Amino acid sequence: MSKSFVPFALFVVNILFFILPKYGQALDKIRVGMGAFSPSNSAIWVAEERGLFKKHGLDVEAIFIGGGAARGINALLAGDI
Repeated sequence: MSKSFVPFALFVVNILFFILPKYGQALDKIRVGMGAFSPSNSAIWVAEERGLFKKHGLDVEAIFIGGGAARGINALLAGDI
């Protein structure tokens, strides 16, 4: 092996270990429950539709739960959100 090959090989190994793993990782799955369509919940819906969550490594599923706070708490206790 030549002396110039060893630094090049170390550079390639660093690239493989530090840059490529972020592309192989699965996205974190998050479910967000919304009890009503309101301006306070619109930011979550818009961010999901525009793909901003996936851009930052999150897999967000916005779920509309009709029926107000009682159903929202039931869904939370059941582990759905």
